[in-house]
Amino acid sequence: MVEALNQRFGKQWVTEVLGTLKAGLEKVLPAPLVALVEVVHRVEKKGQEAGWSGSQKLHQAAAMACA
Repeated sequence: MVEALNQRFGKQWVTEVLGTLKAGLEKVLPAPLVALVEVVHRVEKKGQEAGWSGSQKLHQAAAMACA
């Protein structure tokens, strides 16, 4: 998912305001995928701040998506 978002919006998508990102995605994606992007966005931002590896971000996203 992260790779697809990077290709579509560039790597700066993580720094976009979630509301702006969500509004754009709601026009082209079904609601469950938009919710998944919200989880990924939150994890990417936290991961950047904490210096997490890709694997750590993946585990955090999976935990949040299942919660």
